[in-house]
Amino acid sequence: AKCKKLGLKKIPISVNLSRKDLAVFARPELLTEAINHYGFDKDQLHFEITESMAGNSSEILAKARIIRNEGFKIEIDDFGSGYSCLGIISDIPMDYVKLDITFARRLETQKSVAKYVISLAHDLGVKVIAEGVETEEQKNIYRDLGCDYIQGYFYSKPLSEEEFINYLKEHK
Repeated sequence: AKCKKLGLKKIPISVNLSRKDLAVFARPELLTEAINHYGFDKDQLHFEITESMAGNSSEILAKARIIRNEGFKIEIDDFGSGYSCLGIISDIPMDYVKLDITFARRLETQKSVAKYVISLAHDLGVKVIAEGVETEEQKNIYRDLGCDYIQGYFYSKPLSEEEFINYLKEHK
């Protein structure tokens, strides 16, 4: 809300959800109350669930669908960090898939796998976020592979609210 008042660009806010959180946020009236209270637009609020959580339960998928059907975005976090089950990936209601930091750390040897995952996500109509990018080389490889968004220390370390607002002002 503060950024909005200062005329800064809208940015998505990602919220990690546990199983318990998901049960609470799968109630549309609470979601509406939250965005009204904080002054967000629905497309600004992204809910993150881990790949292992999403692939483990039809109940989790049903609750994620409720949230997504209300107009919020779903991100699958930590993709590729465990045992990925490609058989269910098209069943997961998602808008974004976040490549786990382990891809960035082993990008030179995992380039073909990352390329496949990015291609698969795009075929499913899903955008891809690469986590943990620390070097220009990693950033360039992900860009060349067609990754949609890149995040990590290459751009910025975690910032306080004041530092973040200044960062947004500098990067209009």
